Amino acid sequence: MLAGIGLQPVAEIAAADFILNTGPWGWEENAARYEAVMQAAQRRDVPMICANPDLVVSHGGRLAICAGTLAQRYEALGGRVRWQGKPFPSVYHTCFALLGIADKRRILAVGDSLRTDIAGARGVGIDSLLIAAGIHAEEFGLRDGEAPDPARLAAILARSDNAPRLVMTRFAW
Repeated sequence: MLAGIGLQPVAEIAAADFILNTGPWGWEENAARYEAVMQAAQRRDVPMICANPDLVVSHGGRLAICAGTLAQRYEALGGRVRWQGKPFPSVYHTCFALLGIADKRRILAVGDSLRTDIAGARGVGIDSLLIAAGIHAEEFGLRDGEAPDPARLAAILARSDNAPRLVMTRFAW
C-alpha cells in the first residue's frame, strides 16, 4: 500500500507522524490488541487516517473487525481521526473523475453494508444493490443458502435512511 508514495513505515509509535489505519493485521484480531499503541499515539496527539470506515467485514463466513472499529476506539480515547472512503462523497467523486463517468445513472454501487456502501451511494445519488448475505446476514434472518426473510428485511430497511434500490442474497460470478 505504501509503494511509490514516499512514505516510510516505522516500528514504534514514538517515531510516527501519523497512523495509516487500513485495518487489523489478521482476521481473528480485536481492538484490544491495539489498545496500548493507540493510547501511546493519543498521548502524543498522533493523527490517524482511517482508510476504510467499515466496522466489520465478512471473511470466510465470519465477521471480522475492520479499520473503522479501530478508528472508533481511537476517537473514544480522544485521538484525531480523518475518515476516508465510503460513505464519504470524496472517494466517489475521485472515482467518477478517474473513470470519466459523467452520467451517474450508469453506475450501480454493490455492497453489503448499509452504513458505508449503501449510505455512500445514496449520498452521491447513485443506485445501490445490497448483498444481504454479507455483514447483515444474521440481522436479516438468513440461514444457509436461503434468501433473507422478506418481512424482516422490509422492516429493517424501513427504519434505515440508507435503503438500497435493490437487494440480492449473494453476489457471485
